[in-house]
Amino acid sequence: MKDRLASIYIGITLVISTLAVVLMVVTGEPAQHEVTAQDASALSAEEQSGRDWYIMDEKLAENSFVIPLPNAVEEQDIQVENDYRKKQFRIILSKISTEDGASVGVSKDYFFGQPVRVNALTESATVEETEQEITISLAFPAVWEWESKYETSLTGNTLHLQLVAPKEKYEKIVVLDAGHGGADRGHIVQGEDEGILLAEDTLAYDIVTEAGSVLEKEGIRVYYTRDKNENPDVTDRVSLANEVQADMFISVHADFSEDTTLYGMRTIYNETYFIPTFGSADLAYLLLEKVAANTNEKAIGFEADSGENEIIRNAMVPVSQLNIGYLSNKQEQKLLEKEDYKQRIAEGLCNAVFAGYEEIEK
Repeated sequence: MKDRLASIYIGITLVISTLAVVLMVVTGEPAQHEVTAQDASALSAEEQSGRDWYIMDEKLAENSFVIPLPNAVEEQDIQVENDYRKKQFRIILSKISTEDGASVGVSKDYFFGQPVRVNALTESATVEETEQEITISLAFPAVWEWESKYETSLTGNTLHLQLVAPKEKYEKIVVLDAGHGGADRGHIVQGEDEGILLAEDTLAYDIVTEAGSVLEKEGIRVYYTRDKNENPDVTDRVSLANEVQADMFISVHADFSEDTTLYGMRTIYNETYFIPTFGSADLAYLLLEKVAANTNEKAIGFEADSGENEIIRNAMVPVSQLNIGYLSNKQEQKLLEKEDYKQRIAEGLCNAVFAGYEEIEK
């Protein structure tokens, strides 16, 4: 009986081996194999040396990469994140737990036998492993978007990612810049206990994110120059808008003056970089008009930048800075403390963007 079982086992093994050889001949690629916690032995440092988990493959379509995956990893186990401010993609592969608590699917070592193939200019590439997931990080010298295709086969699954320029993927692009951030709070108003009552960076961030969420629901791709607690360099802020070829670049700030009687909104634009169809002056005018109308606030005026504002000076797209009011004015302080007032500013900003696209599409 044992001899018979052994013969059956050998026969099955030969059939599987034959199929693998046939697949290699047909596809020209090595057959992938399932990797589980039970049968995958970790590669030592000596074994990994001389092997690559990530290789260049000029046979692939330009600006694309292919990630081989074992059968246990399904499409719902994959998450792609685009950290566009860092020009980095993260591909997160979740591990699947079995009833006995073991993880199956993929390990970091798997890619030393089944390397990720890339045909794109990269600045760095890493693969990291935790108990729950594998994270592949790829950094590029430019801002990219992506399109993906997931394929299944008898020998394993494959994730294809094609990098595409933002303008090729999105018809409408707006970049929103919340002024200051991080340790730079901008203009501040202190309360009676000498704590910060209002800060320019927080006000700008709240308005920008509120407006951005509305614009995104209308099918507009919104890029933000910073996260809540970040303060990126001005060069990075402008570079993002220029690289994605934004239709509109809007920076939000607040004013402050020793003259506490001053109040109202104003906008600043770039008059040196002229765009005949829809330019910075057009954007500045619409912002002032729509935001002031939606808040019933005083519109001081829109003015050309004197050359001191780096964002305005270096942007090569329609750009305007919206100053939402004077934090030095008691009346405007009270208004800017109210959530509904900030929301009305955000709505006015959105109205200006919508009106801007109407002008562009004429």
